[in-house]
Amino acid sequence: HGAEVWDKHRLPTQIHLPALGQCWNLSHQAETTPRSQLRAIPSENHLIYTGTPAEVWPLLQRWFISMAKTHVLPELHRLAMLHADPLAGSGARWNHTRWGSCSRAGRINLSARLLWLEPAEVNYVIHHELNHLHHFDHSLVFWQALETRLPGAKLLDRGLRHASRRASFPVWLALI
Repeated sequence: HGAEVWDKHRLPTQIHLPALGQCWNLSHQAETTPRSQLRAIPSENHLIYTGTPAEVWPLLQRWFISMAKTHVLPELHRLAMLHADPLAGSGARWNHTRWGSCSRAGRINLSARLLWLEPAEVNYVIHHELNHLHHFDHSLVFWQALETRLPGAKLLDRGLRHASRRASFPVWLALI
């Protein structure tokens, strides 16, 4: 994995999203319009694109963000309601360094890169950020509350430190 180099002038043919348990096929279609496009066929887990890879990378990034909004944010809201957390709003972004963030105003943003984590890890990140709505730091009280809310949280946290270096994280993600 570490030795693999990805050419930005090519696109993957398959996109595995472990968080969703999905694998999507990506294929090129002869251009019928002057601009590049990315079209999803959810019933077939198929993405079809027109244009060059350089034009399609930003479209893929937007698609990943929309997938996170569609599949991850509803779970954030469900857990916030379940635990009576004061969630003021949410969003999905393309963060490279953080899995999620919580503002003092009660807004949580999650990275679309969560799509490449295992479901239990995504669940941990959601609980971690929701816990910040009550403890806006990483104090001992924060960790105790998180462990009460989600037993085994500290172990999951340790496992996430280098998650983006795992084989399940495609090398081409660095290009987006």
